[in-house]
Amino acid sequence: MWAPGYVDGEMAVLGVNTTRSLVARGGRINIAQVLNICRHFSLLGRGRIRIVVTHHPFDLPEGYSHIHLVGRARMAMEHFARCGVDLFLSGHLHITRTGNTARYMIPGFSALVIQAGTGISTRIRGELNSFNLVRVTHSEISVEAHTWQIDSGSFLPVRTTRFSRTERQWEPIEDQ
Repeated sequence: MWAPGYVDGEMAVLGVNTTRSLVARGGRINIAQVLNICRHFSLLGRGRIRIVVTHHPFDLPEGYSHIHLVGRARMAMEHFARCGVDLFLSGHLHITRTGNTARYMIPGFSALVIQAGTGISTRIRGELNSFNLVRVTHSEISVEAHTWQIDSGSFLPVRTTRFSRTERQWEPIEDQ
């Protein structure tokens, strides 16, 4: 299976289709997709931030049932931990969120999970239209959340969350 992607000196981004019908509900990932992603990443060697992009999320904000997770998430996460994925980008829930993969409790592994809100659609879920600007270097990832401001008629940054790489995980950087 072919995974759409982008690779440069700083990062490798691979997309995977998690939808399984004409309706976006009930997304899944299968072992062939997971192994394909890990194979692509293994060919790159070390040194780049490894990013997986899906429609359905690998983690959820509080108050959401596990039924909203991408199907076979645990299996995928165990493989992704071994091939060193650093960051998961997803949408589906139409809410903005930045977190980590702590729900899986995989020793020595913690990646970031960033969910996009609704950029331009009217299908919003309790928050105004938004998008994330993600900046990546080998040792730092920053997520700048932009939200539509009705008064100004434009998107403006409302929050920046930064993370620094430690030995095998990403830790939040506290702003001084």
